[in-house]
Amino acid sequence: MTTRVDHVITGGFPFLRLRCAGDGAETEALVSPPLGANLCRLTYNGRPIIDFEPDVLAQSRYTGAFLLYPFPNRMTDNRYTYNGKTYRHPYSTAPNAYMHGVAFGETFTVESLRADGGQASVRCQLDFAPGSPAHARFPFAHRFFVTYTLTPGRLRVDFAIENPGDTPVPFGLGIHPYFTRLGGDAGTRVEVPADTRMIATAALLPTGETAPVEGGYDLRAGQALGALRLDDVFLRAMGQKAVITYDGEAFRTELDAGPSFTHFVVFTPPGKPYFCVEHQTCSTDAFNLHAKGFVREAHLLEVPAGGVFEDWVEYAAVEG
Repeated sequence: MTTRVDHVITGGFPFLRLRCAGDGAETEALVSPPLGANLCRLTYNGRPIIDFEPDVLAQSRYTGAFLLYPFPNRMTDNRYTYNGKTYRHPYSTAPNAYMHGVAFGETFTVESLRADGGQASVRCQLDFAPGSPAHARFPFAHRFFVTYTLTPGRLRVDFAIENPGDTPVPFGLGIHPYFTRLGGDAGTRVEVPADTRMIATAALLPTGETAPVEGGYDLRAGQALGALRLDDVFLRAMGQKAVITYDGEAFRTELDAGPSFTHFVVFTPPGKPYFCVEHQTCSTDAFNLHAKGFVREAHLLEVPAGGVFEDWVEYAAVEG
């Protein structure tokens, strides 16, 4: 078993490269703390499970597997309401734009690096302290942590939110991985454990209403990507994994997460080399849905005063 963490330049960008090899599996991850702690690449035995486009990373950072925090995906009119007060989203003025939160546009600091005991890991922090750039964009004082831990064939992403203050911190959290179509359109199949989807407007904003999955929305038994045209929110059937299978490959990718991750967003753009299965702790536009009374559907979370939130997402390459 060998593990290593080193600094590399790939595609003109700085990364921490985590490598782990053993038991016939060689796994590598590229993480860039100065670019939103983006997990830009994950490979298994040289095959890219998640990958990034350098041009997109330079322009918008909407590539790789970027973090969705503290409000995933779109937002109605670029505004969100919490406890009766309305705030404006800091990054865009276009109506209902692709927001994706604040964290993806911030520089994270590295707290620790580790390469021993059969694993390689990096822990990064984003401080929302008053006076910081992050606090100016989301005015709730707290600290947000992400830890990437690589073992042979497996990457675990641990999240923590620490609230040292005396008022709650509201949030939604997700990760937006750009999975590769290793089996092509017809030979890459995605299986998502969701019995229910959220009905959305033409602007892809959930209304708060839900419907049973059927037809192209029913991914429970797996469907080939070539037949899908999705950019939709699903309610996760808890206790089950999402699975990606590939024709011609000797492995599949299994996606798992802790109990706070109650929603998926599935994005399958035609003609692109990627697709997305995004674990989220909440719905798209969660703050505004919650304010309208759709509490269960939105699943907006809070870290209480003096409290800590912790949960995780995991991607595993499984042989056979």
